[in-house]
Amino acid sequence: MALVLVAATAITSCEKAGSGDIEYIAPAGKLAGEWFVTVKDKAAPAVIVVNYRQISTFNSANSGNELWIQASGATTGLTGLSSYGVKVRTTADANALTFSAKNGANILTTAGLAPTVNVLSGKVFKGAGKSLTGATVDSIYMEVEYSTKAGKTYIISGHQRSGFPADQPAVK
Repeated sequence: MALVLVAATAITSCEKAGSGDIEYIAPAGKLAGEWFVTVKDKAAPAVIVVNYRQISTFNSANSGNELWIQASGATTGLTGLSSYGVKVRTTADANALTFSAKNGANILTTAGLAPTVNVLSGKVFKGAGKSLTGATVDSIYMEVEYSTKAGKTYIISGHQRSGFPADQPAVK
């Protein structure tokens, strides 16, 4: 009898909950995560401007209409946009998995850097990304305009961090 209980415990304790099994308290939690992204110039999307930076999306309020994007150093390497991060609040639609910001205040900005950011066409695609090892993860896409680079749009896209060391790209 004791052997049966031990075996049953061992089998059930190894079950892995899929992301569909998670109940999100804040509706915009469906959009939250850590992401490995590349940055491309929308005018020349075949050229990668910045390869693999880590960004975070999160919701600090219990609502489905707000999402923060934090990209500490994600723009490093872009001419005129180097060595600073972006932290901007966007308007989100948790059901449509979309987010955007018009003249969103960059709260990480310092003098001379982009005080506002436009986030356009922001979307999370559930199960549509692949990690470096080929595991299925969510993907993210957005177009970003910095107030210091009028008329210039950057495409930021990538996949969600899986948490496995083998999926961790070299982030500079």
